[in-house]
Amino acid sequence: MDPDVIVLHAPHWITMVGHHVNCVPNPLGFSVEPIFPHLLRYRYDFRTDVELAEAIADQAYDDGLVTRKMRNEGVRVDYATITALHLLNPDWDIPVVSSNLADALTGKAPSRVLMMVVANVLALLAVWGDVLSFLGELLGALGIATCSLIALLVTDFKLVRSRTPDRVERVNWAGVIALTVGFGISYWLFWADIFELGFLITLVLTPAVYLGLRRTVLPPGTGTTYVEATAALREIDAEENPVTA
Repeated sequence: MDPDVIVLHAPHWITMVGHHVNCVPNPLGFSVEPIFPHLLRYRYDFRTDVELAEAIADQAYDDGLVTRKMRNEGVRVDYATITALHLLNPDWDIPVVSSNLADALTGKAPSRVLMMVVANVLALLAVWGDVLSFLGELLGALGIATCSLIALLVTDFKLVRSRTPDRVERVNWAGVIALTVGFGISYWLFWADIFELGFLITLVLTPAVYLGLRRTVLPPGTGTTYVEATAALREIDAEENPVTA
């Protein structure tokens, strides 16, 4: 069911004083984002539910909020509002009410100079605490873990199962062990600066461990039970409906 109107509270339309509600009947134009003008360029043309927009502004004013109705033809619509409206309604055929973001608790906004000082202090603390190094190690670990999981999934589907099964194991112990070994060794080599491209190691090591376990000590069904392959899709508790091997 299509909505009667879209009410959009835009976080990128930030004002220093008060709340502003767009009451222009038909905002239209070509918006070029000032920070990335070569990337973000939008044409917009939508209708405002003026009656609802003015009612919202009146109610906000009655509630004690500093509020103004924007009636300036040709008012620039911020890119976040345009993007949200395009994603919500690509046909642009639903009336809109858009408003800005302001501090409704204190009625004040911190100065840009103050926020720049705070940002620089936080940046200096991050450098002092070697946060960037920590983030680098975290991203490295995530990359290795992702490659390990992808290698396991491809190996399991292409080399072990070779088709979509009617039933699956509740716990794939060979997969758990292969992931642990592949990730653990690869990340240790990365962390110890022995081999920086740890994801290449795990792309080989994880499938090798998995195939070795599947074909020796942990063939399918070892140490677990089976459930129907569709169990996870039906939002049921698989433990209550086990399928014996």
